[in-house]
Amino acid sequence: MKLRKLKILNVLAVLILIVVIFWTANAQAAGSETPEWQNWIAIGAYTGFVVIAMGFFMHWRLTVTSLHQVDLENQIKEQAKELKAQGEITRQIEQDAQAATNLLRDAIENITEGFAVYGSEDRLVICNDNYREIYSRVADILVPGISFGELVDEDIKRSKIPGDQIAEMKKALLDQHNQCTGEPLIRQAQDGRWIQSTDYRTSEGGLVGIRSDVTAYKDAEAELREKMENLEVFNKVAVGRELRMIELKKEINALFEKSGQAEKYDIVE
Repeated sequence: MKLRKLKILNVLAVLILIVVIFWTANAQAAGSETPEWQNWIAIGAYTGFVVIAMGFFMHWRLTVTSLHQVDLENQIKEQAKELKAQGEITRQIEQDAQAATNLLRDAIENITEGFAVYGSEDRLVICNDNYREIYSRVADILVPGISFGELVDEDIKRSKIPGDQIAEMKKALLDQHNQCTGEPLIRQAQDGRWIQSTDYRTSEGGLVGIRSDVTAYKDAEAELREKMENLEVFNKVAVGRELRMIELKKEINALFEKSGQAEKYDIVE
């Protein structure tokens, strides 16, 4: 609206300037001197035209600047909305990732066996409390980032393994860890427990280790073996005793036969 008014004023100023110029030209053509007041009117018309033109130009510049600023503000608002939306998406992704991590951790903790995952560089990624319990001697350093080799070195260092057996023990543990055949291996720990170890290689070169305390199973197996051995000894004694009884009965029958009497025992062999 202001721009339209300014245009109208500018048109009026141009018309007045044209009238003044035409009037002045006619007076000069007639050979008469231009009155002083007419000159002042001409100067005023010129000045008014220039002022109005400058005002129009300034108003146009301000309008263009204002429109550009409004457009820039709208762009900033749109970018702010996009950033906000991206931030919300990022937060949602982080929340989902954290929820998945918590779910995985809970699942691992509920596994009855010791469970651990090592990365492709053979460094611990995650393990559960049962794994720490089995490796209780080094539980305080079972943290993500530590390598299996470091764990073995520290475990041997804290153990009471004789010096001449350290190299052999370390080699056995590392060989088992590196082979990852998936076949269970049972080994007796220094504290008397029997630990079954099963390692699997992941598609990315990492390792999944499962540790089970099978001491109760090994104790039951030893007890069963002892009872079987005792039963075998008892059977041998019982069979020997039965054979001796048969021999005695034969001897008694022979004595009865010599004395002219009938045999006392019926012997079935």
